[in-house]
Amino acid sequence: MSFDTLIDAKLEEKVADKLPSLVAKEIARIGQASPWMTEQQLADCWQVSAASIKKWTARKEEPLPCGSMGELRRYHRDDVDRWARDERRRQQGAKSILKAVRR
Repeated sequence: MSFDTLIDAKLEEKVADKLPSLVAKEIARIGQASPWMTEQQLADCWQVSAASIKKWTARKEEPLPCGSMGELRRYHRDDVDRWARDERRRQQGAKSILKAVRR
């Protein structure tokens, strides 16, 4: 067995030994992702523009909830998910009212 082949075999052995624990650590790290998102992360998640997120955050009535430190805004996943469900109900209620008025 050549020296290079021996090194390759030892390297493969070490990687094979360490790989399961490295993969497990990475999976755990991903699972512990922060529930706080930036404006752009939320926009990407909802597949809308960052301008829409800003507009909804600035609304006078029922604004999109966020935590702010000066100009820095963060959106908590649970809060924005709840807001989105409530917003869908508000929109459905508004449509029902419009239908009733048009009759």
